[in-house]
Parts: sequence; C-alpha cells; structure tokens
Amino acid sequence: MKEWLRLLRNEDAGGEGGAGGEGDKGKEGDQGAGGEGDAAAAAAKAASDKAAADAAAAAGGDWRNNLPAEYKDHPSLKNFKTPADLAKSHLEALKLVGREKIPVPTDKSTAEEWKAFYSKVGLPETPDKYVMPDVKLPEGVTVNEELMTGFKKMAHDAGLSNKQLQAVYSWYGQQVASQHAETQRVGKELMAESDKALRTEYGAKYEQNKTLAGKVINQFGTPELIAELDKVGGLGNNPHLFKMLVTVASKFGEGQLIGKNDGQFSFTPEEARKKMNAMLGDPKHPYNVADHPEHSAALDEYLSLAQMANAGTK
Repeated sequence: MKEWLRLLRNEDAGGEGGAGGEGDKGKEGDQGAGGEGDAAAAAAKAASDKAAADAAAAAGGDWRNNLPAEYKDHPSLKNFKTPADLAKSHLEALKLVGREKIPVPTDKSTAEEWKAFYSKVGLPETPDKYVMPDVKLPEGVTVNEELMTGFKKMAHDAGLSNKQLQAVYSWYGQQVASQHAETQRVGKELMAESDKALRTEYGAKYEQNKTLAGKVINQFGTPELIAELDKVGGLGNNPHLFKMLVTVASKFGEGQLIGKNDGQFSFTPEEARKKMNAMLGDPKHPYNVADHPEHSAALDEYLSLAQMANAGTK
C-alpha cells in the first residue's frame, strides 16, 4: 500500500511538472512571436532605406531629377540643395503675399524714381516734418537752429527716413557730449597744472597777486572778456595772461595807474579830471612828494591824464 501511494505521488508531481513545462514552452512561444515581429519591422525599414538610397543613386544624387521634366531644369530651383530648402523658401514667400511691392531703383533710375522709393520707405514729405529725438546735450551746449535746419535739408535730399535721421542725430549728440566731457576734463587738468606752477613761482604772494589780477580784469576788461574767462575757469587757466595782469596791477598805487599811459587803459575826459583832482588833493600822493621814488612816474601819469581830460577840445 505504501509503495502504491508513493507511486501516485510521483505521477502527480510529474504531471504538474509537465504542465509547468508546457507553460514555459508557451511563454517561449510568445517571446518567439514578439522577436519575429521586431525582426520584420527592422527588415522593412532597411528595405525602405535601401529603396530610398537606390532612388537617390538612380537620380544621380540630385533631388530635382525626381521632378517632372518641365520642372526639374527650371533655373529658379538651382539654388535649392534639398527639398527642405525649397519648402522654406516657399513658406517665406507666403509671408509676403498681400504686401505692397516696392521696386528698388538702380544706378540708372531717375531722381524722381529714387524720391518715390525713399517716400515709400519713410522719407517725410518735407524737411520740417522730421521728428527729432530727445537728445540730452551737455550743460551750456545749445542747438544752433540755423545749422539744424540745414541738417534736416541735407538729410531730406539724401533720402533719409525719419528713423535713419534720428539714429544719426542721436549718435552725433552722444559724440558732442563725449567730446565736451573730454574737453572739460583736459581743461581742469591744465588749470590744475597752471595753478600749481603759478603757486610755485609766486609763493606766498600768489593769492594777493590773484586778487590784484582779478581787479584789473574787473575794472578794465569788457563783459565779453570776463565771460570768456569764466568759461575757461578764470585767470589761472592762462598763466601768461595772469602774469601780465599781475605786472599791470603792480603799476597801480592806491587804485590809480602809475606810469605812462600808452592808451591800453584809457579814461573818459570826466574820469581823467577826477583822477587828476584826486592826485592834486592828496598831499601824500607821489605826484606831490618830490623825493618820492615814484614821483617821476606820477608826473608822467598826470600828463597822460591831462591829455585824456582835454581830448576832443580845441
């Protein structure tokens, strides 16, 4: 009995194993079917690629050879190396559909044809129709309206559009500002160098001489000269002028000119008479002190003032 039960168990186990084997074979069958499908797809692709390669070879490597005879040799297709290039060009051309066509003039075109072209691309009707950009100029720099009018006319004659003129004018404004800043920088450096040299030369008397030179300018300089000196930073920017004024100032005594007047500093007859009276009325003035070291110069001054006081009289 035991032997019989053992055999039954072995048969059951063998049957189950057999079933399992059949299941495994089923799985292998499925995998085999999938592999055959992938292989078929790869083979189809390879065949397609070969066919395409064969077609290109048959056409001599030129895609245009696959076109109908009436198209393949058309000159307009010469610049397209691939069908993709042709497609791109076609799509770009579609963007221009409906837009106005503007013929571009040539060297043989007339002035009227050029003007018509410029008008189409933005040339204003007249020079005064240009809209100028807002360009910030350096402080003290102003626009010359006469020059600006000429600039607009030149731009209009050259066919510049408003956008082009604005670009040119903006660039020019930037150059003016840059040049102005550079001029200011160089001027300050020169003034600092001149001031240092004058301080070295005059030493402790520099400030005093600067004051005296300023008084000479204020008394005898014209408003235009004073304005010009202010623009360039004052007397210190011109050491030669500074030294001359110091020399002139040294000839003044108590606010009056000492030495022969050579006509550089002249007075009206009334002013000359007032100075003469002041000299005569001051007992300590060199004119009235015979042993004063400047007595001779004072005599020359008095004679010079007398000539100015009598100027225009017979």
